[in-house]
Amino acid sequence: MNKSTCLAAAFALAFAFQPAPVHADSDAQDSMLEIAAYEKQIDLLTAKYEAFQIATAEDQNFRKNWLNRLRVAAAVKPLTAGTPNFVLSLGSEMLLDKIGPYLRRSDDDSSIAYMSVLTKIVNAGTTNESICRTFLEAADKKAVSDDENQRLESILGKALYDEMTVVFGQVMRTGRSGKERTLPKNESDAAILEMVTIMMDKYGKESAAGLAVFNDKSTPPMQKCTTMSQMMTSIADLKRPEQAGLIRTLFGMDDT
Repeated sequence: MNKSTCLAAAFALAFAFQPAPVHADSDAQDSMLEIAAYEKQIDLLTAKYEAFQIATAEDQNFRKNWLNRLRVAAAVKPLTAGTPNFVLSLGSEMLLDKIGPYLRRSDDDSSIAYMSVLTKIVNAGTTNESICRTFLEAADKKAVSDDENQRLESILGKALYDEMTVVFGQVMRTGRSGKERTLPKNESDAAILEMVTIMMDKYGKESAAGLAVFNDKSTPPMQKCTTMSQMMTSIADLKRPEQAGLIRTLFGMDDT
């Protein structure tokens, strides 16, 4: 799951007065071939997934930004770029960056399906430290190394990315218009309190203690992933309307 990369354009200045390399034409040709290959994949994925169709219709720059991010990410993270799901995973990440407003307006089925996919990723992190660390670093917007990113992409696999992108389409379709359906504070607080009691009943009182120290920098990553998994599975035990409302409230917030 590649996060946004800040590029230092000033690097080009170091080579401004160097003679053009002999293979410049070859590099230009390679660049054109790369662009054509990515454009073909973008076209195929857009035709296949409703989420990309909606994103493209509502943001005229989405396709161009997708292509540009692919080219930059391939240059910065070549190992990740070599994974089979590179174009799909980066496109899905771009959707994730836009999903908040849609999720806050989405219907119950779509909200719960969205949570189910996230839970699968977090659950994988409870048994695999590489996934756990990469997931937490991405959530905290920390830099994720190329080899870590490659391992995560390889482990998650196409089936999960396919399911995730389909669910994004459901959320975006049902949340394109209408009023937000998040919970008011008193209902949100009550739902969270019930979720914590469910956690304690399922996993013991120490699970509540895990929530209390989740944001503590000294808390081990695997403990954080376990706590997050326990929280998500406990939300799934709430009554359906409260469950969907809490998902929209907790996970539909803008990323600022």
